[in-house]
Amino acid sequence: MPQHRFGGQIEAELGLSVAPGVTAPVNDLLVMAGSPYTMSVDDSGKTFLVAPGGAGPLLVALPTPVGNPGLTYRFVASVAGGGAPADNVVFTCGGALFRGTIVNGFPATLICTGTTLTMVGNLYVVGDSVEFFSAGGIWCVRAVTSVNVAITIA
Repeated sequence: MPQHRFGGQIEAELGLSVAPGVTAPVNDLLVMAGSPYTMSVDDSGKTFLVAPGGAGPLLVALPTPVGNPGLTYRFVASVAGGGAPADNVVFTCGGALFRGTIVNGFPATLICTGTTLTMVGNLYVVGDSVEFFSAGGIWCVRAVTSVNVAITIA
């Protein structure tokens, strides 16, 4: 089995054999190790493990929410970020708005609006997650991180 930045642990637990930069399906679980990645309508409802390789940010483009109500995507960090900006995970949505809440490591919940959501490479940890739901021409966001400002919307 190829060894990746995961050190083979995630692959062994999930029974994956993934070449660098390849997305391999396991039911509805995908390992994202390449960039850029453009989400499709067919990807809706799936969970993605994100593991940037440090060669630059992992760029993820969501489809427009306009005319696509009910699309859902979930992204979970499978490795801790090593250093910004090389390990940033950057989500864009073609100019549509992200609106939602970020539950962070402090006893706070942030209400955010913007067009770019970033999992900050030197701050996010394994298990931090972001969920997107398309509704009414915007992307509703629910994000959870154990570190303050590890996930931002601007």
